[in-house]
Amino acid sequence: MKNQNGRLQKFNRTNLFNTIRSMVDIDNSILRNDLKQYIWPRLDFLHGRRRDERYFLFEEDYVETEWKDMISVHYINTSYHFKNTVMRVHVFLNNEISNSSYGGFFTLRRINEVQIMLSFIYPNWSNVVYDNNLLYVMSYTKKVHIQGKELIMQTYPLFVQDNITVACAQADIISMTKYLHNKFDFNLLRIKTLESAYSVKKTKMFPTNGLNPIQMLQVFSFCNIPINYLTIMRNEETNNAGLYKEYVDYSIESAIPVLIGGQIKNKKGYYSKHVVQIIGHTKKSRDQYVVYDDSGFLFRNVTESDGFVKVMDWNMLYDIISHEDSFLLSPIHEKVYLTYDNIKELLRLRYQSIESLTKLESNKYSFLSKTRFLLADNRTVKNFLRKQLNNSSLLEKEIQQINKILKQNMAHYVWYCEVPLQSGYLLFIADPTYGKNTTHNIFYCEALYCDEQLSLLSFKTYYN
Repeated sequence: MKNQNGRLQKFNRTNLFNTIRSMVDIDNSILRNDLKQYIWPRLDFLHGRRRDERYFLFEEDYVETEWKDMISVHYINTSYHFKNTVMRVHVFLNNEISNSSYGGFFTLRRINEVQIMLSFIYPNWSNVVYDNNLLYVMSYTKKVHIQGKELIMQTYPLFVQDNITVACAQADIISMTKYLHNKFDFNLLRIKTLESAYSVKKTKMFPTNGLNPIQMLQVFSFCNIPINYLTIMRNEETNNAGLYKEYVDYSIESAIPVLIGGQIKNKKGYYSKHVVQIIGHTKKSRDQYVVYDDSGFLFRNVTESDGFVKVMDWNMLYDIISHEDSFLLSPIHEKVYLTYDNIKELLRLRYQSIESLTKLESNKYSFLSKTRFLLADNRTVKNFLRKQLNNSSLLEKEIQQINKILKQNMAHYVWYCEVPLQSGYLLFIADPTYGKNTTHNIFYCEALYCDEQLSLLSFKTYYN
């Protein structure tokens, strides 16, 4: 980093403009207007309980791999004026540099075109106050060094397209794989390797036309990232929204992002292909999702609002995007061979074999519609169960079951199935490395009672 401003400034559009204008070769009137239109609205969600109590710290030069790649594959051959570093802007929610006040940071590409200047936004989900909801959002731990201090935040990398080297699909894949790499050690995708990552229907690379679903699958295959892919078959006679929602839910609960793509009608009545990313949900009913739209195209044309991180109702999202060529795409851990459909069926058989449980349900199939399915690291599951031993209401049999599970060797990732009761939950933990037609017992234990829920997502109460 270079020339870091030592003092915090009020985070408003005027101060940000005054700081940027000496860094780039852009007419002041153009910079002021474009900053207002293209950058400032996207930063609106980086605030605390009071929007007017924001401060920022500025770094003139920060090395960002994605921007260097974009320069090497394209901008080096253009007439743009640019530098190979980005500006990094740290946002604080009060007038101090501390973990409790840190709202995250964003980066700005050093180029004389404001529309493509915004690069990454890293919100600190632990502190950012977004909406009047209890949100559950994917995150990983990131360390940031500022003036000799180490700040630790829970974040998700929101990457912004330039619509020249990367469009919505590429931007979402870059964002998703960066998160997966830091969270689960998946392979990382570089922008400079995108050109060689797919071959089907490849056209002129720049300006990009985006990626179609087949090309996206090729990109993930190139990165050796296993994928679940579903074509959305819209049936006017039967509402399939709930069916596809199940796949979204198990992925989100597993802290795995979901890409949803399809045709979106713009304000002029024309349809355009677009991809957005789902990175969390609300606690209230799990019918609302935290959606990341890197270009803001969906929100501008549907909700008529700016920004690119919003909460959307599932039925609204499904109705908007579930038309021709629509799809759901989500990664899956490599050594998981029992799919979501498989575990549902195997759990149904297991549940029905326990007479004391089937008596709890008037409809022996109804429990499946209520069950929470997720894939979790066995260490996370064991740590969660270990904490349950502190519950004084546990029966001796339940304590023995938990201790038995804690001593077992398990697959790295396991299916965690949570059936809600009138009070508490029944847990079934299964080995996903068997085949779907196995005759082996894939469950590590009998039905285990617990009065808490396991969550793999960061959560916080947000206030307007």
